[in-house]
Amino acid sequence: MDITQRKITKIAREAEKLVLLTVREEGVGTAEIDLIHALRHHPGCTQAQLAELLHADKAAIARRTKNLEGKGYLTRQDAPNDRRSQLLFPTEKAENLKSSKAEVEAAFYEYLTGVLTQEEAADRLKISQLHFGRLERGERPISLEMLAQIASVLDVSLSALLNGCMIGEDFSQRPSRGSESLGQSVAAIANGCSSASQRLMLELCRVVAQSDKQSDVKPEGE
Repeated sequence: MDITQRKITKIAREAEKLVLLTVREEGVGTAEIDLIHALRHHPGCTQAQLAELLHADKAAIARRTKNLEGKGYLTRQDAPNDRRSQLLFPTEKAENLKSSKAEVEAAFYEYLTGVLTQEEAADRLKISQLHFGRLERGERPISLEMLAQIASVLDVSLSALLNGCMIGEDFSQRPSRGSESLGQSVAAIANGCSSASQRLMLELCRVVAQSDKQSDVKPEGE
């Protein structure tokens, strides 16, 4: 199993744990949830048939059905062709439990795919929310290492972070310098940085160059 499949499996397990914790508050155990699920898909079956479906012994199924009947999750009806046998049916309460389960799962996956709040992002970066807010608003200088950490926390590439979040600085007010001078300045800065910082600077340069090329492309029809 590759890493993506393992992550999906782990997420599914966590979702199931949350569902179980939620329905337990309604007085329903794990084994009883399985029985209700089977009964919803096979209404009108007997206890013996449930035992086969759930691969459980008949005595255990008899105890669970008795408990669930007392809690209002199933009803019994005499079988029309065999008075000694009873058919089991889920009640409206059991159907509502299905809706509750779906709502819990939906809320869990919505949380997973939601955008981190400023407080959550700051906590993962181990900085104060105030400091993170200042970085976000451009009120504080930000290092390449911090940019890389933010990209990791937000689970996006550094390129995507820069393209989506950076606000272009207005260089028109600065004294113009030749391309050779600029290149030398960039090289001098890079030489004074660590290898990791140099790699981040290279990726940043690529992002800026790509954005510059895209801005030069005129839309069709112009």
